[in-house]
Amino acid sequence: ITANDEERQRQGFELQTTFEWAMRDQRVDVRTALAEDTEGSVARLGYGPGATITRINKGLRRRADRKRFGFMIDPVSGNWAPNEEEGAEAADPTTAQTQLVVPSVRDHKNALLLQPCLSSLSQVSLATVQHALLRGIEAVFQLEEGEILAEPMPKRDTRSGFLLYEATEGGAGVLTRLIEPSSLAQVAKAALRIMHLDVNASGPLPEDLSQLVDAPMTTCVAACYRCLMSYYNQPDHELLD
Repeated sequence: ITANDEERQRQGFELQTTFEWAMRDQRVDVRTALAEDTEGSVARLGYGPGATITRINKGLRRRADRKRFGFMIDPVSGNWAPNEEEGAEAADPTTAQTQLVVPSVRDHKNALLLQPCLSSLSQVSLATVQHALLRGIEAVFQLEEGEILAEPMPKRDTRSGFLLYEATEGGAGVLTRLIEPSSLAQVAKAALRIMHLDVNASGPLPEDLSQLVDAPMTTCVAACYRCLMSYYNQPDHELLD
């Protein structure tokens, strides 16, 4: 955890992630798959190597005007100027005029878009599934926290799915395996065990949802740092259940 990350979390910036699949030989380079169970379709998946990931910082979440995006910058010196929301004093009229800039960072990453087929899922359910599957991927493929990151799509307040991408340099090479048969089911079972549910690692899941119970000696109520909560998903802590 760097000082910059700590400050970004403390300030509570409104970040938005966008992505674009790579084009190769004049075709969109994406592989699609459909996850199904005995009752029908569960989720649609799309994997693309080298997708363009763009993260945009729209401003402080506590800003008064939600339609005003960006931060003030001095175009002469290149220094960021204090925003009104930060309690800055009135600007000196003799100094150079500042202008509004929306900062963004762009990179190319292996990415996988997962969209649940059920349109009735709540934001609580979608956020919980997002971070549960992320923890399941880390467990199954023996990854360190932060090697795979997940961003809600299209926005955090109105998510209908989420984008997983390999954050480490060169990529971990695991997202392409999620569209292979039974890989997602293996990850999901690992996620259930991480969420303190009494699931046999090698046995089948119970047929009835009511038979899915907490593991013995479990003290977690909705989420904890042993299951779904982490430094990386602080903005979603209130949603996790």
